[in-house]
Amino acid sequence: MRSLWKSQYDIVDENSNAKYQINEDNGWIKVLDGLVGEIPIVGMFTGYFLNPSYTVKDTAGKEYFRLKKMPSLIGRRFQLDRLINIDDEDETLIILSFLMMVLLERSRG
Repeated sequence: MRSLWKSQYDIVDENSNAKYQINEDNGWIKVLDGLVGEIPIVGMFTGYFLNPSYTVKDTAGKEYFRLKKMPSLIGRRFQLDRLINIDDEDETLIILSFLMMVLLERSRG
C-alpha cells in the first residue's frame, strides 16, 4: 500500500528495470515541517529539529545507502552513509538518483 505522506522513488537501470528504491524513513517529518513552518518565529528553526532521512533498498529489501539532512538554520547539508559495499556502477547510479531526488523534493516543498 502506498503512503500519502512518504516519498518513494524507483531507480531503474538502462533497460528500465526497477533495481533500487528510495524511501523516506518518516513521512510525518514532512507534515510537521509544513505545519510548524507556518508559525512566524518558530518556523525559522524547523531546520534544526525536523530533518528527513531517506534509505535506498534493492528489490529484496536490503538497505544500501542512507541520506540524512543535517541540522542547520539556513544551509542545506546532507550526509550520505554507505551501509554496505556495492560495485561502482550501481553506486554512481544511486548517488545521481539521490541528487535528482533532492531537487525534486525541494520543488515539492
